[in-house]
Amino acid sequence: MWASGVKATGGFLSRCKVLQNASVTANPSTWTKSPFERVEYDGLDEVDIVTDKRWNAAADGVYQIVAVGSIKGVPNTAGKGCTVKLYKNGSVIMTDGWEAFGIAGINTSVYGGRTPSIQNITLALEAGDYIEVYMWHNHTGPLLIEGQNYCVIERIA
Repeated sequence: MWASGVKATGGFLSRCKVLQNASVTANPSTWTKSPFERVEYDGLDEVDIVTDKRWNAAADGVYQIVAVGSIKGVPNTAGKGCTVKLYKNGSVIMTDGWEAFGIAGINTSVYGGRTPSIQNITLALEAGDYIEVYMWHNHTGPLLIEGQNYCVIERIA
């Protein structure tokens, strides 16, 4: 008998790539959820794009999580930028490397004026744990979370 979610070839079925489909307004200096709205692939139907718009672990394991977020309109100005954070069960688990130094991610003018931020973590999760992605910026006025926003989650052990 194979363990929950394990392929006969030895790999895991627990893997997904989810994207934010529509633009979401983010106010300055406020964490705003980047909802999971479109599924590119989902091996075990762990993504909820209807109710909570997040990923839910079906089994205990070690997972690789990568989140990429961008906000349109953050100027290429010193001190301005955006940050993406990963949340597990409603609490922060990972912040942008720049933020650890008290600096917002730097706008590199990638994606046509959209400031990118990337998170990558390997994390032990239990069945029922859930993952969400949030974005933040420090420019004036509301801006749109849009562009190259996605999250890839894969069970690796």
